[in-house]
Amino acid sequence: MKRLLVLLLCAVLAVPAVGMNVQATEPQVPIGDTNVPNTVSENEKEKSAEQSADQVAMANASVLNDYLKNKKFTDAEMKKADEVMKKAAEALGLSYDETNHKLSDGPTGTIYETADGVVDYVKSVKEELDNCKTKEVVQETPTESETETVNVNSNIIIGGKEYDTTIANAGQQCEIAVPLVNLGDTKVTNVVITPVLSSDVTAWPFDIEKTDYSQTCDKLRGEDSGKSVVDRKHTFRWTLKTRDDAITGYTKLTFNVTYNEADGSKGSVALDYYVQVNGVEPTDENGKLSTPRVIVTGFTTTPEEVYAGDTFTLTLNLKNTSKTTAVSNMLFDIQGTQEGTDSTNTYAAFLPTAGSSTIYVDSIGANSTKSISIELKSKADLAQKPYVVTVNMEYEDSEANPFTEVASVSVPIKQEPKVDISSVTLMPETIEIGNEANVMFSIYNVGKTKLYNVNVKFEADSISGGDTFIGNLEPGATGNVDAYLAGQAATMDDGTVKIIIRYEDEEGKEATIEKTMTLYVNEPYYEEFYEDPMMMGDMEEEKGLPWWGIALIAVGAAAAAVAAVVVIKKKKKAKKLAQEELEAIEAAELLEDNSLEE
Repeated sequence: MKRLLVLLLCAVLAVPAVGMNVQATEPQVPIGDTNVPNTVSENEKEKSAEQSADQVAMANASVLNDYLKNKKFTDAEMKKADEVMKKAAEALGLSYDETNHKLSDGPTGTIYETADGVVDYVKSVKEELDNCKTKEVVQETPTESETETVNVNSNIIIGGKEYDTTIANAGQQCEIAVPLVNLGDTKVTNVVITPVLSSDVTAWPFDIEKTDYSQTCDKLRGEDSGKSVVDRKHTFRWTLKTRDDAITGYTKLTFNVTYNEADGSKGSVALDYYVQVNGVEPTDENGKLSTPRVIVTGFTTTPEEVYAGDTFTLTLNLKNTSKTTAVSNMLFDIQGTQEGTDSTNTYAAFLPTAGSSTIYVDSIGANSTKSISIELKSKADLAQKPYVVTVNMEYEDSEANPFTEVASVSVPIKQEPKVDISSVTLMPETIEIGNEANVMFSIYNVGKTKLYNVNVKFEADSISGGDTFIGNLEPGATGNVDAYLAGQAATMDDGTVKIIIRYEDEEGKEATIEKTMTLYVNEPYYEEFYEDPMMMGDMEEEKGLPWWGIALIAVGAAAAAVAAVVVIKKKKKAKKLAQEELEAIEAAELLEDNSLEE
């Protein structure tokens, strides 16, 4: 029993000794990590202070790797960041994998003697990485009262077939010409166009010699001006010096355009413009040739003018801009823009006649071109304006690396002008020389395109006058003609008068429509009076008559004049009846001849 009590006492005394040798396991926290909470226990501070400078340096390797990754640098920015990380690797005694952009353990120790020195240095590395990021201009957010609604308007486009792609040679000057056209109905004012500048040579291959390259114009006329597209165009020009390190290929420039709409609201649109740069060969950050680019350099349509509802062939001209790498196994998917009033009633503006919108091309050599064609049918109800065709491209390089590109072209669609007129009202249908007839009818624009400078003329040998100017007619609109035709000469034919209707389309091309009506012009009829020599002699002999004799003679003369007027009217009526009978006989004979021919 005593022995048992002794053993239990020894066990109790042994427990505190064991507990004194047990140490709590504390997490290893990298010094300098910005993600560590601000509240740190005293034990953690003491533990961190006990870590060596080398341990802190190795712990911060992953911290800097994550910081670099989260910055999402561009290729140009990453080159600068790699230089910062190389210097950091040397200072911290680590190694740096430039291909994968990662720090890892190195064979040597840090140059700093204390952990605090390492922590301060890691902070400075982060600041240097921040400076590698291209600075962006931060604009103040306007207050609610200052906020303005800005409309994005697709009616402002870059247009002009006479302008070829600009060629920019490294180290030399070139001229950029950007022609703007307003396809909207009304004019826009206070137009400002500004190129988007960048220090990245792949985005802006020109020297930046000043801070503001904006240009302005007072207005861009709309379709309601009655001017053609050519007359409404305004061209902005810049003379720029191409950088010495400009990279060979096609560079996309972006121009921001702002303006005021007719109702006072503000509008804006971003437009793309391509230049062909001849400079140094493109390479990536590892010195390898960069991604081969395939672009659409132009297109043609057959027929050249495409009308709504027509079937046409679209030919796209493609170019592989890489001078060293061929591309192969190419697939092109061609899609027309979606039209419709809402998301449930949309449709493609163009549909392939063969049912498939994809085209396969085996390869395009380095710095080579190739053309592809597809037959499309346009919707019959398309409005007259350009429609975008999107070209989705998939291809591979010589090492089977996959690439994708997207390009687009704008195909102008026209609507066939359609004009009709109402029945012609003519009052009277027969006139004499010197008299006038009133002509009235309506002109209908039954097409989907606007008609400009509509005017009407009347042509016949027997009439003159009647010219009428209607002006512009919107689709579905009506113009009224109320003209007077004067008889110039007697009708010597069937009395046909030509109605000539002329108008212009939006490009200024004139078209003519011809209708006819019938109007007869007759010679005026005058009653012939004969003088009786015996009566004149008697009157001379009776000059000596008394006043009452003269009065009787006057009464007799008045009665004779009245009788003459009655006779003239009877003769006119008889002549008119005879003419109507003659016309009826001629009509009957014509009807009989037609029945015999049948």
